Formats: sequence, structure tokens, C-alpha cells
Amino acid sequence: RAARGRGESVALVPTMGALHAGHLALVERARGLADRVVVSVYLNPAQFAPGEDFGSYPRAGEADLAALAHQGACDAVFLPSEGLYEDGLEVEEGPARGGGGRELNQTWVTVERLQRGLCGGSRPTFFRGIATTVCKLFNLLEPDIAVFGEKDWQQLAVIRRMARDLDFGVEVVGVPVVREADGLALSSRNLRLSAEDRRQAAGVYAALRAAREKARGGGEAGRRTRWASRGDSGENRGRRWARGLCGVRRQDLAAVASGPRRPCRCAPGRGGILRRRPAHRQHLPRLNPRSKVFLLMCSKRS
Repeated sequence: RAARGRGESVALVPTMGALHAGHLALVERARGLADRVVVSVYLNPAQFAPGEDFGSYPRAGEADLAALAHQGACDAVFLPSEGLYEDGLEVEEGPARGGGGRELNQTWVTVERLQRGLCGGSRPTFFRGIATTVCKLFNLLEPDIAVFGEKDWQQLAVIRRMARDLDFGVEVVGVPVVREADGLALSSRNLRLSAEDRRQAAGVYAALRAAREKARGGGEAGRRTRWASRGDSGENRGRRWARGLCGVRRQDLAAVASGPRRPCRCAPGRGGILRRRPAHRQHLPRLNPRSKVFLLMCSKRS
């Protein structure tokens, strides 16, 4: 607030800690957008459902502060040691033991349509936890700009819509994904991957890139989304890469066009792999040829 009183702009970079080069890229981007940069480090309990990995999520408090100090691009670090939910997030038991309970926190921010499907399909309370916590950060820190990674694309869309609908006056900026040499997106959870999971995770990006290049080959393929359980020969680059994706489930794949961020209907192939569908069997809606098409993979197991 003092910085804003001096006419200086403030950029916020919200994180959950366990910082890596992807987070530092967000901070560097924020440095170029505003006079002052604030990084929040808060492992947000509101976005974890019971049974998820809140307890085992990587934590690196001192290392995070050291990384930010070494980079030298942020002016302040916000560490809400007392948390952001005074009443707690656990469920208070009702009169009948084990039933009729109510959540102690009673106010939530939900972005009704954008939080449905994709990651929200298997984690129904995930995005309300993110939106509510980001709303609190916006109220507490009053930034002019907030910087998020494009790796979590649905999250970025939810936060942009929330900022718009609630008239925060905060510009939400997305930063491209930072990847390992083999294409795997940097993520704090990568530390928990087994060697086999690590190999498959890198294969997902390789398959998506191959499918994108195939779709850009011209003609009708570049103007429609055409996917089905049967498709091209084994010489199709996307299919060759897809052989390593046996761990991906059918429900983990969706074709999404830019704009309203609503999933299109799509026909996944056997083993969860999307392949090209002949035109005469096409029932997907036509997309604007100038719009981007994303294939998003979301899983309860990720």
C-alpha cells in the first residue's frame, strides 16, 4: 500500500512454495511489468480435498527464500504464517456422529462454468479453493498485476474470469511453460514421480507436439478437430509417440478450443490415445480455424 501511495505499481506472484525455475520465471516476468514485486508463499490447504497429497506436498521454506534472494527480482515475500482461514477448513461433525457435518469456513468463491470438467471433474472443490485463496490475496495485497504460469491453464482461465467478474482491477498475466530438456513441464510435484511415471509424463508432451504438427499439415485436418479410436497407420508420428502413454485414461483427455474454455466433445481412442477420425464419421463441432486448440490431460492420479 505504501508503494501504491507513492504511485508505484505492484505485481503479485502467488506460489505454494517448493520453488523451481518455472516460479522464478514468473518473478522475472513480474519484475518487467511493475515497479514492485511481491511473491506469496502459501501452501493452500483449501484446494486439497481429504485424501489428497497436502501432507506430502513438497515444502522448502528456507530454500525458497534463498532462491528468491539469490535471484534478487522480488521486493517482498508474503508468508501468512497464521494461514488465511481463521475458522479452519475441517468439517465440524453434526448431531449424528459421522454425519450431518458442516464446513467451518462458510464463504467460497466459485467460477461456475469454467471450474467444471477437466481437472474440476475429478476434483470438484479444487478450483473454489484456488479462487477463494487468490481472492483473499488480492484483497490483502491489492496488486495491480498478478502473474501465473500457463502450465495450469484451467486455473489461469478461472482466475482471469474471477478478477473480471468481481471487478478487482487486477491484470492477470500468463507466462509460458518452462520445461525440462525432455519437454516435461517443471512442477514441484515432479520430485514425487517414479522413474516410469517420469518417462510417461515426458511422453505426454511429445505426443501432443507430434499431434499438433500432424494437424498443422494442412487441408481439412487443420480446420477441424477429428479424433477417433481408429486412425492413421503406424507411421503417424503422434501414434508412435503415443505408444508410451499407456498410463493415460480415456477420461483424462479432452479437446478444448480457446475462447470460452468449454471442452468440446471428443472421441478418445483405445488406451486413452486420441487419433484422427475420418470425415464421414465426424460429429464434433466445427471450430474457428483461427482459434487455438489445446489437448488437456487431467487425472486424479496426477
